[in-house]
Amino acid sequence: MPPHQRQPIYSSARNGIPPVLAFWLSYDPSRPIIRFRECCPAGAGGSPSSTSVDFTVEKKPRILVSNDDGIDSPGIRALATALRQVGHVDVAAPDKPQSAVGHALTVALPLRATPHYWDGERIGWAVSGYPADCVKLAVKHLLPEPPDLVVSGINHGRNTAVSLIYSGTVSAATEGTVLGIPSIAFSLGDFSPTADFTYAAKVAAWFAQVVTQRKLPRGVLLNVNIPAIPEEQVKGLRVVPQAESYWDDRYEVRQDPMDRPYYWLAGEHVILGPEESDDRMIDAGYVTVTPVHYRLTDEPMLAELKNWAIESEGAVFPATGTEASAGNGVAADTTNRSGMR
Repeated sequence: MPPHQRQPIYSSARNGIPPVLAFWLSYDPSRPIIRFRECCPAGAGGSPSSTSVDFTVEKKPRILVSNDDGIDSPGIRALATALRQVGHVDVAAPDKPQSAVGHALTVALPLRATPHYWDGERIGWAVSGYPADCVKLAVKHLLPEPPDLVVSGINHGRNTAVSLIYSGTVSAATEGTVLGIPSIAFSLGDFSPTADFTYAAKVAAWFAQVVTQRKLPRGVLLNVNIPAIPEEQVKGLRVVPQAESYWDDRYEVRQDPMDRPYYWLAGEHVILGPEESDDRMIDAGYVTVTPVHYRLTDEPMLAELKNWAIESEGAVFPATGTEASAGNGVAADTTNRSGMR
């Protein structure tokens, strides 16, 4: 609670007890707020009837912040600054942009975590890896204790529909859920280098407070997208599923100075899906939130697949495919798996 919002409790001295029974240590989000107050009913005249004292410790939540745009991107700076209103903030983010790397982990190279500073203040670590690396390394080694919340973003550009698979921003939050920590990913629907993250940061601080109070089921994260419009034009908040949008990809063929071809990914975002879905609602001027989990099993297809009558005991792939034709009219596969093609 900021200093100007505190309401100290004063009482008169009684039986040698000092008159000041309300006391706060210095307001530092990284430390608990310690409060003493007289807890017994007041007697005549409003003075306490006894000298019993209630001792309460309010611990500020520890929040780990990461992203995929890099530790010095404007989005993560706006996010970390806003979240300091909610709790103690530690930053562990890639030392360079790592957009669209998905949930990659570094397994064949060493990871390095270098203390990082903003305007002379140490804020955390720049990590020589991917967003999921940053979260895993911070939780497992860098932090003195696990965080209460993992927050990723604020991404430069929306993360909706199929983009959730590719997004390093969402994957940093997903890693938090894998580790059993409530997590949120935030994205602003603006790719401009002059994008204003002010309102998106307010949204992030509000969601962080809500999630720390309400909690999330294990394995579930919240994916939040903020439209790139002025705050006064935002119509509200909608809880929606992913859209069915996709990227119509193509590769541009270019030549390097040695006349060797190289390829540059390009394409257009094709928006599809019902009106009540993330892409549609963002375009309509709403902040959207979608609960996401990493359990990828398709339950309806699991039941359907059992009806294919392909389960067996023993050898999984028979030498000939005649056995496969026995169940539900499934065509026999006559490929010889010993010479897989």
